[in-house]
Amino acid sequence: MPGGRLLPYLRSMRQPKPFFYQGQPQLGSAEALRFMCLSDGHLGQKDSMHPDHLETLEQALLREKERMAFCVYNGDLVHDCPERLPEVAELFRKQQVRLFATRGNHDHCPEEDWKRIFGHGLNHRFQEGKTGFILLDSSDEQGSYRCVDRAFLAESLEAYRSLSAVFVVTHLAQGGQSYHSISCPDFLPLLQRFPNVKAVLHGHDHDMNGQVYCAGIPHLWSGHIGGSWGLPETIYREVIVEPDGLLISCIRALRTGEILQGHVFRNRF
Repeated sequence: MPGGRLLPYLRSMRQPKPFFYQGQPQLGSAEALRFMCLSDGHLGQKDSMHPDHLETLEQALLREKERMAFCVYNGDLVHDCPERLPEVAELFRKQQVRLFATRGNHDHCPEEDWKRIFGHGLNHRFQEGKTGFILLDSSDEQGSYRCVDRAFLAESLEAYRSLSAVFVVTHLAQGGQSYHSISCPDFLPLLQRFPNVKAVLHGHDHDMNGQVYCAGIPHLWSGHIGGSWGLPETIYREVIVEPDGLLISCIRALRTGEILQGHVFRNRF
């Protein structure tokens, strides 16, 4: 199918619906919000299978920075060496790509240092047009697994109630959706109260690159870009939000940008 005919085809799909398209087509309209989501680089891990992942990431940013509004790095930027976090932040600054990051259980970084390095707190929200983003901390300086700050999440969801779309971002899945997730009983019922929550973005699970529906909301993973275990391909997720509410998401290979899988979402269940 020619690239120019892909968007009408995607619009015709009933959600949730997978699509597969080899190559590097331009998905979405010119008016769509488009951002990049990745996780789990584990910089500094001695037995990493991808010791050159920062160089590969830099090439991906060079390739994508004109298309993407910003990048969300969803935790475990480093592996038990928080002193190397500035290297990651500097890479994004060098390529002039806006970066928002969540703390993973291997980042071990205190709040004041996180603010200094990334320019925002461990719990943070921001708005891009009519779309809101809520970044939630799910660990601590010791690397424990923790439920997110429910008060901050509730306050943020209420503040963004009038927006057309909201994305919740947390390194650790909070509702038992995966083998490595934790169980936080208040998390999913709170999200259910806000129909404009489009998706929840997760990291941590290096072996997951798909989606799980919980409370009618898609929970999306992005595999890993580094580390010692997980899917054989290092990947990132491209997320596209159309003005009419259509959500297109695809997994791309970090080295080439080729689409490996994609899904279309229009409405919640």
